[in-house]
Amino acid sequence: MRTAVFAWAAFAWAAFALFALTGCGGSGAPLNIIPPPPSIGWSGPSDFGTVAVDDSEISQFRISNNGKATLVVPVGGYRISGPAAEDFSVSASALWLGSGGSQTVAIVFAPSATGLREATLTITPEAPAEMVQVPLRGIGVLAGPLSLLGTDGSTIAKGSLTPSVAAGTDFGEASVALATIDTYPTRLFTVVNDDDRVVTVSGLQAVTMAAGGSFVAMGASPFPLVLAANGGSASFEIGFIPTEATAVSWDLALISDHRVTSSYRFRVTGTGIETGVETEAVTNAGRTTLTDGASFDLGAVVRESTRTQEFAFVNLSADTVSLGGTAVDFSGDDADVFSLVQSPATSLNTGQEGLFTIGISPSVDSPATLAAIMTLRWSTGGQDYERAVTLSATVIEPDLRVADDDGNPVASGSTTASAVNSTDLGVATVGASINQVFELSNSSAGKTIGLHAGDPSGLVQVLGTGSAAYAVTADSDPAPLSLTPGASWRFVVTFTPTEPGSVPATVRIAPLDAVEPEYSFAIKALGNGSVPTLRSGGQDLAIDGSAGIDFGAVDVVLGSLVTATIQVGNSGNTHLVFAATPAEILGGASGDFSLGGDSLATPIAAGASRSITVTFDPEQLGNKIAQLRLNMADHDPILLELSGSGVDGDLLVRSESTNTLLGDGATASVADGTAYENVNPADPDRYFQFIQTNASSSTRLYLGDLGAPTITGHETADLNVVVATYDTGSGNVQLVYVLGTAADPEEFRSGDQVAFIGGSNDAVDATVTGAQPDLGLASLTVDAGLVDSPQVISSVDFASGSVAFPADTDLSPFAADDLLVLNTAEDAWAFVVTSVDDGADTVAVTPVDSAPVDGSYGGQIIARQQARFTKVDFLVTGSQISSREPGQSYTLTVTLRPRASVGRRGGTSGSHEVELHIPNNDTSTRDVPTDSGETPMFDITLGAHLGAEPTNN
Repeated sequence: MRTAVFAWAAFAWAAFALFALTGCGGSGAPLNIIPPPPSIGWSGPSDFGTVAVDDSEISQFRISNNGKATLVVPVGGYRISGPAAEDFSVSASALWLGSGGSQTVAIVFAPSATGLREATLTITPEAPAEMVQVPLRGIGVLAGPLSLLGTDGSTIAKGSLTPSVAAGTDFGEASVALATIDTYPTRLFTVVNDDDRVVTVSGLQAVTMAAGGSFVAMGASPFPLVLAANGGSASFEIGFIPTEATAVSWDLALISDHRVTSSYRFRVTGTGIETGVETEAVTNAGRTTLTDGASFDLGAVVRESTRTQEFAFVNLSADTVSLGGTAVDFSGDDADVFSLVQSPATSLNTGQEGLFTIGISPSVDSPATLAAIMTLRWSTGGQDYERAVTLSATVIEPDLRVADDDGNPVASGSTTASAVNSTDLGVATVGASINQVFELSNSSAGKTIGLHAGDPSGLVQVLGTGSAAYAVTADSDPAPLSLTPGASWRFVVTFTPTEPGSVPATVRIAPLDAVEPEYSFAIKALGNGSVPTLRSGGQDLAIDGSAGIDFGAVDVVLGSLVTATIQVGNSGNTHLVFAATPAEILGGASGDFSLGGDSLATPIAAGASRSITVTFDPEQLGNKIAQLRLNMADHDPILLELSGSGVDGDLLVRSESTNTLLGDGATASVADGTAYENVNPADPDRYFQFIQTNASSSTRLYLGDLGAPTITGHETADLNVVVATYDTGSGNVQLVYVLGTAADPEEFRSGDQVAFIGGSNDAVDATVTGAQPDLGLASLTVDAGLVDSPQVISSVDFASGSVAFPADTDLSPFAADDLLVLNTAEDAWAFVVTSVDDGADTVAVTPVDSAPVDGSYGGQIIARQQARFTKVDFLVTGSQISSREPGQSYTLTVTLRPRASVGRRGGTSGSHEVELHIPNNDTSTRDVPTDSGETPMFDITLGAHLGAEPTNN
């Protein structure tokens, strides 16, 4: 909208007086004077000229009272009529004008269409004044607007009276001293022509001015500016030259031949200061002066990386400038993202500049746009000054990506190396090398990223004190010039330690791309250092977090517990050092597990190990999962998963002799009443007695199809048998002597281990699979075996106890105390060797049992061996019931029956164990809950240790 200023034209109404003369002669009649009525006078243009459609023009009309009486025009006394009445409007209130008074009325012309637009304004006052009609006209055109754009590209409204720092109409602070060295601040503006005709901007005029400085158009001859039709534009600069330390405000106008807007008026302002200190942003494109309240856009900053920007203090005054410790600080919502990377010098002499660097590091949680106030402070001439600059940045996601050869991502800016993404390269012996491959890729959808070309060391660098131990090479293809979208390149980091210890470093990838920042991440490797190992239950455990220990089901009702021993070792060759909290149990079920054993507070020497224990003692039913974490000074923490379940066990088994509660899988122990020590074969039977109780409050325990308690692992110790006959085809063996007497088939059971002794004194083990009486002997079937061929003798002198062999028989296998068995078709005899005469080919013997006293004997010696036999039987002899009601108990008895040891050498001591199997719930029974936590068999190991002397255990 534009306001027209016009010269005024006057219209006057004739005034008149009415005189009435009455009478004549010597006395005159009175004279009556009637004042003229009020009349309307108006002035102002009735032609609004050319106005663009959708724009408007205001004209000011002045209404005056040319009469002597009061002129009154009511609110409804204004009316516009005619063919284009809708294009005109009047803004006026009720008038009350005395003689000669006047008042302004605004008429607005806003054409709704092109062409001539006409209407009539009718003013109707109250009587006796008469109505007045004013013709109105204007021409509507389709002229496009003329626009002025500020420094930031925003439109500066025509007639704007509010200067803006962003738009450049507020120049901020400028030093008075700058006016003498031609470096005063300037701002760039752009004028745009959207009309369909060419427009010429002839110049810039100052409409109103104030002292203290001036605003001038820059350049030798920036005007005239010829603007092409339909969007043509041109730019020009305005400079602020302060001459006094004061605020300066001017109204400027662009003068043009635009058919609608011939004068484009706007206000500019600036403040002159005496400091003589300039602050600047230093960029590749040059320097940008930053006044108080100015804004500086850092542009795009990649998330989780650091972008830096350099600034400068410039001392243009004759005094020294002091910069204290708080010369630069940050405030605002995003202040924590900005930081001072490099501080300026503490003082600046005349002409000196102090560079400083700030960093901006958006985190993963930072918003997409960032802003903060950077406050700059200094002192000069005994006064303190400060300047506030708004910093802004746009956060973008990085397009470069790095991953290890397994595809695990490596975040840019990461400061902790980890084995998870191979940035912890591991351990290498001094002088040896280890390699790790990484892949650099471009994840953008359409941007090619420029890289350093040639040697990969120019693109990928290893920095830091430990960098000498690392080298970078190309995996296969050389380093590319650039990465197109989706492309990748692989490089190798090689670690070659020269001394023991952890070697940290930083990998830096510096692309040429102006927006894409450098990519950096921490790496480390251990030179000839400590290597933690874990071992439990005879098995090595992985330290990558995949291993675990399952404690199984533990009875909550019994308050029992299970303990696992974990050996923490050091397979390296330097000390394994732990953190202040070496071991801890974490997780939701951590309260069900506890630590014990050796402390890890002191280092573990190379090659050594230390044992810690973890005890599982659940307090509640259900599955329990926790983690054992070992914290080391030079390694990532080791996590070991701990699991187990708390169950409500029903079957309680207690040793009656010691009142000890036995768990499933209990081992033989004298203290627990499940073993005897120093049992002599001549001792009487011993007894194990166990009390079984159903501890459930509601569940019946069933035997079902599981049957009565049984014993497995029946042992016969040191049993040597003499063979009468052996059929290799059927595997049948007929025994002659065991224990120096005729064989007793009751001595053998299926599963017994026996040793057959042949003529060469070699023992062949076999397993008995069946035994039955036969002619007073034992007929056994064995699974396999070999009995040496019988040896032939010449004669036997029963009276003298001498056995003769054929000449040159090798008698070296015979020895004193050997058992010789002789066989005939009807009978067999046994002798014990007392001496051997190899030169005479005879063996002196003593009969074991009765033997003939006359004659000699010709036949075969079928076997010989020292006669020793010791055997222990464990027999279930207690009662058994088919089910147990809640709270019901019964006694189970197991008999330990030692067997006599016969022979010249007596019994043999040793430990003997068997497994007692007590049936528990039959899970096929419907009355038994499937989640009862019970196993179908409750196992206890029983044992006996045989001794030489009878005892009363």
